[in-house]
Amino acid sequence: QFKHSSFFGTSKHGGVLAFAGDDHANKSSTIPHETGPQFASWQIPVITPATVEDVMRLGLLGIQMSRYSGLFVCMKIITNVADAFQTAEVNLDAWTPIIPEKEFDVNARWPEDEDAENRIYNIKLPAVQEFLKHNNFNEVTHDTPKKKLGIIAVGKSYVDVLTALQRCNIIPEEHGINILKIGVAFPLEVDKVQKFCFEHSGGHSNPSAQGILVVEEKTPLVENQLYKLLYRFSNMPRIYGKNLLSPCLDFDSYDIARAISKLLNIEFNNNYDTIPSLEERHPYYCSGCPHNTSTALPDGSKALIGIGCHYIAQLIPSRPTVTLAPMGSEGMNWIGQHEWNEADHVFANLGDGTYFHSGILALRQALASDANMTYKILFNDAVAMTGGQKVDGDLTIPMICQQVLAEGAKDVSLVSVNPNKWKFKIPKEVKIYPKEKFTEVQTALTKVKGITILIYEQQCATERRREIKRNIQEAPDERVWI
Repeated sequence: QFKHSSFFGTSKHGGVLAFAGDDHANKSSTIPHETGPQFASWQIPVITPATVEDVMRLGLLGIQMSRYSGLFVCMKIITNVADAFQTAEVNLDAWTPIIPEKEFDVNARWPEDEDAENRIYNIKLPAVQEFLKHNNFNEVTHDTPKKKLGIIAVGKSYVDVLTALQRCNIIPEEHGINILKIGVAFPLEVDKVQKFCFEHSGGHSNPSAQGILVVEEKTPLVENQLYKLLYRFSNMPRIYGKNLLSPCLDFDSYDIARAISKLLNIEFNNNYDTIPSLEERHPYYCSGCPHNTSTALPDGSKALIGIGCHYIAQLIPSRPTVTLAPMGSEGMNWIGQHEWNEADHVFANLGDGTYFHSGILALRQALASDANMTYKILFNDAVAMTGGQKVDGDLTIPMICQQVLAEGAKDVSLVSVNPNKWKFKIPKEVKIYPKEKFTEVQTALTKVKGITILIYEQQCATERRREIKRNIQEAPDERVWI
C-alpha cells in the first residue's frame, strides 16, 4: 500500500508522514524487526528521530518534504522513543521549514502515466536532496579541531553515543571525536555526509585520523550508503560499523563505548561486565490475572501461543504452550500439520484485542479446514500488554458470540466469573458456565470434532485495581493478604 501510494504521489497542498513502529529488541513482537530497509527499497525517505522533540520537529519538516518532493515520507518510531517522555521547547518559528524554489511538478496525477517511475529517480529523489540541503535534518553536534574519529549516529543511537561518552568519561574534545547526528537515514544528505567523512579520512593532512564509526541498530542501512557515496574517492576514510556493533536485537552505551575505545586505543571504566550474575527469574502473571486461570490446560492437552500477556504460559512447565504466531495467524501451524500429528486436538490462545485486530481472520481460515481445535478467546477487556488501553473499537461478549456462530463454529461456550450477567444477553446456542467449571468445559471440548470456541471472560486484574482506585467500580468486600 505504501509503495503504491508513494508511487502515485502527494497532492499539491498535501503531504504524507507514515509512522512505522519498529521493535529492534523483540519486546512485544514475534521476532525482532525494522522497517527502514523496506521503505528505502520503495524509495520512501526514512526519518529517524532520537528524542520526543525530534518526533515533533522532524515530523513537521517531514510533511513539508513530502509535499515538496511528491513522495511519502516515513518516520521510524522505535520502542525506546515511543516509551520515552521529555519536556520539549516548541519553537514553531525556529522549526519553520525553508522551501526551496522548484520548477517541476511532482504531484499526484490521474491517470498516472508511464513516466511515473522516471519522475521518482530523476525528479523526486533529487528534490529530497534539495530539501535536505536547506533544512536541518542532519546536524554536526560535536565539531572539535582534531578530527580523529567521526561518529555517524543514527536516530536513537545518537542518545546512546552521548550516554556512552558520559558514562565512560570520554571527553570528545580531548580525543578528537566529532559526531554527525543523522535525522534522515535514507537517502543520506550527500554533501553534508561526504564533507564530514572526508574530514576524517587520514593521509598526510591528518595522519592520526581513525576514520568513521557508524552507530546504527539492526541492518547497516546508513553504512551501506556510505560505501556507495565514498567508494570512488581516493581519500575515502576507513568505515567501521557492523564489524564492531552487532546487528542483533539492540545495543546500549557500553557496546558503543567498547567500539570507541578499540578504535582510539583508550581505556574506560567498564562496570557492565563485572556486574555479578543473578539467579534467573522468569516473569509471571500479575496477582489476580485472569490468564493465570485461562491458560491452564486439561491433562494431556497442548496450546498454541498468541500475542498478548498470555504468552507467559510458555514459561510455565505445567502448561505445554508452544509455537508463537503473529496476529491473524493463530492456529495456522496446526492447520498445516494436524493430519500428520498423533494428537487429535489442540487449543489456540487468542486475546480479545488480537481477535478484534485480525484474529477473526485466523479463525475464519481454521473453519475452512477439517482440523480439531478450540480457540480460547481470552476476554479481559484491556490491551494489557501495552498499557491497559481499550480495544480500538467496539467489542463485546455478545458481538463475539454472534460473529463466531455466523462464521460456523461447531460449539461455542462462555466461561465467566459472573455467568448470571450474560443470561438473555447472548445467543441461546452459546453455553454459559461459571469459572469453577473451566477445566471440565475444556476437557469436553477436546472431544468435539471441528473448530470450537471457548470464551473466557474476566477483567484484567491490574485494570480492575485502577478502576477501584478511581471509584469507577466498587471495592471488594473481602481481600486476600499474603
